[in-house]
Amino acid sequence: MIGENIKTLRTFLDLTQEEFAKQVNLERNTIALVERNKRNLSDKSINLICTRFNVNKDWLIENKGNMFLETISDNHISFLMGQLDQSENEELIKQIFYKLCKLNSKYLNIIDEILDTWK
Repeated sequence: MIGENIKTLRTFLDLTQEEFAKQVNLERNTIALVERNKRNLSDKSINLICTRFNVNKDWLIENKGNMFLETISDNHISFLMGQLDQSENEELIKQIFYKLCKLNSKYLNIIDEILDTWK
């Protein structure tokens, strides 16, 4: 189950096995083996994945609950901001982020409700 969830997480984040492995200090081959349930991850690696990507450990291990934790960690925000440099939509994303930062709480709540329907 954890292998399927690693692959689901990786593809959701739009990362290759190599990119994902690099983010969590593992080899690409290790990720490939884990995704095929031919290798287990250490507790240290599981914890690093959860911290790095703001993943719910119960979801990752047992498929219980939501993929991501409700509270977004600073590490996760830093990771996402770093991904902007690699995005073909970098400028668009920056513009959207800038506009979101200028919204008052009424409009932020409306956008939050809309985004929740897309999960």
